Amino acid sequence: MITHHESLNRCFSLLTAQEVSARLAIPLPRLYRMVEEGSLPAVKVGRNWRFDKVNLTTWQRTHPIRTRPPGPKPFFPLHLLYAL
Repeated sequence: MITHHESLNRCFSLLTAQEVSARLAIPLPRLYRMVEEGSLPAVKVGRNWRFDKVNLTTWQRTHPIRTRPPGPKPFFPLHLLYAL
């Protein structure tokens, strides 16, 4: 049985926050922060955020996401190293 949210997602090509988080390779807390700041287009459906695929694709072209390269974090804080 298709729920109301699933039918909305199909009609408007909406993505969930989890799908967008995976697509942009950013953690969910950062995604929610971007939405709350208004820097990422989203619409609230009930208690959940949804993202239109077309708007997201357009947004991605004009807003590159800076991510930290994988690997361990530096052991020594670099700002303290420069102070020495």
